[in-house]
Amino acid sequence: MRLISTTNAMLDQKHGNRGGVYDLSRIAYVHDDARQYLASGADVIGNVVGVALISTTFLGKMISNLFITLGAPRKFEVRFFENPIRAEHWLRSKMNELEMKERAHEKNVA
Repeated sequence: MRLISTTNAMLDQKHGNRGGVYDLSRIAYVHDDARQYLASGADVIGNVVGVALISTTFLGKMISNLFITLGAPRKFEVRFFENPIRAEHWLRSKMNELEMKERAHEKNVA
């Protein structure tokens, strides 16, 4: 929950779209309440295009995969990466896709 409020505070209010890259390498456990909170998207400002979970440790990989496979249905896509650069590239691609769709929609409406 603290993670969401911190991310909300950093959000550029001009842009409604957002994504997140979170390093779980040093995480040992994710509480069920936190998993449900993240899955619900409660208190999230803007439109989440995706969340990239990264980890270089075995335990972090296990937790990330469990979070992805056993978690509740989400409003946004969550993927696991071992490489932060690949995670960022995926997230930027998702952001660009959405922006292109929004521009096309604006042209069709006008």
